[in-house]
Amino acid sequence: MIDLLRAFFVVLEEGSLNRAATRLHVTQPSLSRQMQALEHEIGGPLLERQTSGVKPTALGQATVACMKPVLERYESGLAELRHQRGGSARSCALATSARRPSFT
Repeated sequence: MIDLLRAFFVVLEEGSLNRAATRLHVTQPSLSRQMQALEHEIGGPLLERQTSGVKPTALGQATVACMKPVLERYESGLAELRHQRGGSARSCALATSARRPSFT
């Protein structure tokens, strides 16, 4: 799921599946399948596909708002753990919420 979210954010940054696929070093059909898998996982369309590119749907915007902090925290935690691997053993805390996000 993390890789799908990373790809989703690249698609939004590029505004195009083709440009995002180039940046991610994958084919456009492969990236399209990844976006479909993420849409299936979340439960609805995240991207509005247009001839000029893509833009997020309302659910896509909600996904950004909800999942961007999660992805940033994941990346930060991963960096901390990799740093710890090289030396000092400190604890690493990950904040979570028992409440599930609502997209409605």
